[in-house]
Amino acid sequence: MKKNLILAFIAMFLLLGCFETPPSIYTPIDPDVENAKTPVITAIDKDVMWTGETLTITGKNFSDSTDCNIVYFSEVSEPVIGDTTIVIDSSNVNVTYTISNPLKEIKVTTDAYLTTVEETIDGVTTKEEYMEAVSVEAYTVMDTNQITMVKIEATPVFTQMDTLDTLGYVNIVRTETTYGSISDWMTHSHRLGTVIEASATELKVMPPEIEVVNALITVHVQNAIAPAKWGYIDLMVKP
Repeated sequence: MKKNLILAFIAMFLLLGCFETPPSIYTPIDPDVENAKTPVITAIDKDVMWTGETLTITGKNFSDSTDCNIVYFSEVSEPVIGDTTIVIDSSNVNVTYTISNPLKEIKVTTDAYLTTVEETIDGVTTKEEYMEAVSVEAYTVMDTNQITMVKIEATPVFTQMDTLDTLGYVNIVRTETTYGSISDWMTHSHRLGTVIEASATELKVMPPEIEVVNALITVHVQNAIAPAKWGYIDLMVKP
């Protein structure tokens, strides 16, 4: 019995010895050592960009290995608001509302029961016509202290509908909401970018495919004691 117990302990020891916890990528370090320097972002080459483009981040204390730099972009940012102003305008028919920002222009036009949405990006215009409810939202003016969001909602109202004739109009409402005196931005989640080139002073990064106003950039470097942060950048996805 005693012999069997000893054999069981030996077998357990050998079995456990086969499983080892892999070492952590981020090793604990002394903040006073040379390789513990905190990364710093001093500039980015774009404030507004399409997500298919490359962003250049300039600074210091980055790693020269692409695998040792991790770059996050905030997916949802919520302003910490000092004051809010809301303007609502509405019409029934035959009106055009426009939303313009640094990357695109959107025109929403009503004619009878039909709503037409034209979107112009990089000089290329796409046009869609709707006989059902449609909602369009985008920002027009933005800096780190103020943002204006415009929402256009068009709802068809049919006064007569049969197989031969359709009569009606569109209720169209334009709401402009200005968030002013923004003291800070709350980030709710992050998406990982792809580092394609790296040196101690420069990173080239492909942002994730997200559309977000005022995305916060965070750079984590292996063996650093804290990440670098930069606010903010606007990311837009091309249709």
